Amino acid sequence: MHASQWQDLNISYSSYQNMRNLGFPKSIVIIDDVEVYLAHSKSNALAFEDFPIYRSLVRQLSNVQAQEFYWEHC
Repeated sequence: MHASQWQDLNISYSSYQNMRNLGFPKSIVIIDDVEVYLAHSKSNALAFEDFPIYRSLVRQLSNVQAQEFYWEHC
């Protein structure tokens, strides 16, 4: 059941965008580095956008009581 978990890797960049709108950071080097980081993060998130196939298989095979127990205690 644990292996069937999925997590969205998309990150909100609103704070960074607000800073950029205010003209921060001033350093081009920092801006470039952050922009590269953001591009990599978006690329990584795309790779994990789809649910793994085994997710639905595992959940179909697990009865509802087992899934509820898992969510309540794990």
